[in-house]
Amino acid sequence: MRTLIIVAALAAAALPASTQAQPPAPAPASCRIPSWITIVHGNQAVAEMSIRQSGASLTGRGGEGRNTGKLKGRVSGRDVEFSIQWSNEHRGLYTGRISQSGRLSGANSDATDMRSQTTWFVRELIRC
Repeated sequence: MRTLIIVAALAAAALPASTQAQPPAPAPASCRIPSWITIVHGNQAVAEMSIRQSGASLTGRGGEGRNTGKLKGRVSGRDVEFSIQWSNEHRGLYTGRISQSGRLSGANSDATDMRSQTTWFVRELIRC
């Protein structure tokens, strides 16, 4: 029995590296959102936000005209979700994805009126 174990161990050691078990590839690093973003909505409304990213968490402040807002959200790989609580009591819900070319775009709705929906994109490129 001892001989069989030694022979099996030697045979495994002699296999090319490509046939031996490899450790899993590390998970891709989360994308980094710029510290200043410009969100352009499908209705051409433009919001400018100052962003702070800590790991996967996003926080920020900004405005759209006279309306100011606080942003909270997260980044998971190339997926982005955030909400903006606006000073006019509306709350925007945003979901998006970062393309291979670094473009962030998606859809959003107003939590106070879910019939109010549009698309959006960020002018700045996102580094992943």
